[in-house]
Amino acid sequence: MVTGAVVWLDWLVVAAGSGGAVVVGADVVVAGWVGVAGEACSVAAAGAVSRSPSPLLAQRDLPSWGLPSAPQTTRRLFGLFATRHGQLWNASDIGRALGLSHHTVNAYLDYLEGAFLIRRLPAYSANPSKQFTKRPKMYWRDTGLLHSLLGLGIDDEIASLPAVGASWEGHVIDQLLAGLNQAGHDHEAWHLRTATGREIDLVLRIRREIWAVEIKLTTQPRGADMARLDETADLIGAHRKFLVSRQPESFGDGVRTACDLAGMITAATH
Repeated sequence: MVTGAVVWLDWLVVAAGSGGAVVVGADVVVAGWVGVAGEACSVAAAGAVSRSPSPLLAQRDLPSWGLPSAPQTTRRLFGLFATRHGQLWNASDIGRALGLSHHTVNAYLDYLEGAFLIRRLPAYSANPSKQFTKRPKMYWRDTGLLHSLLGLGIDDEIASLPAVGASWEGHVIDQLLAGLNQAGHDHEAWHLRTATGREIDLVLRIRREIWAVEIKLTTQPRGADMARLDETADLIGAHRKFLVSRQPESFGDGVRTACDLAGMITAATH
């Protein structure tokens, strides 16, 4: 049983996301991150074959659901979106690469967001007097699909690859927001980036408080990471600050907490 990954059997999604998936058969691909433990899953099963699911999505599934683009355009769009995972959204940049208007690219993004393939994380702008970016960030909601689009094979050591930091960031955000939804907690979510480049990966409004969440791939977070989070979080008057990494232990004083993803979800949902 695995979670937070995508499983493809004969080109069909048989299970995906945080609900878990059972690996069956010989022609199976599992990629992405496994559950809240944050382990990189790179090998599905003996004899597994790594194949990209994007051709079938582009040629059959999305057109049947109403996406108004040619399959070859959709596949190129997927590839460009994968390279922009976790970055500030720039429809004009993608449009230039595809020969499309930014209006058309935004319409495709709207569709993929409605199909639960993409998450658009808006920019935090509660204080108009401060110079915060207004552009959202874009994330693939399933890191298994993302890794497939980036060409990460089942034999790759995923945790050592350059793009994996943004992949882990997206996984943490998706798992945490899914946990809040499943627990029935009202919340709002944003990212924050200042004009000088300071960032907070996730800003949450939850239980009438503002929480600042910084996400690191490391298993050994440093004091300097928390210090930077403190400085940026103070710009928005955050009530609580969380440094989420893959370290197994949690520590903090109730206001400043370093923990793993499981600890973050527990803090947010209890």
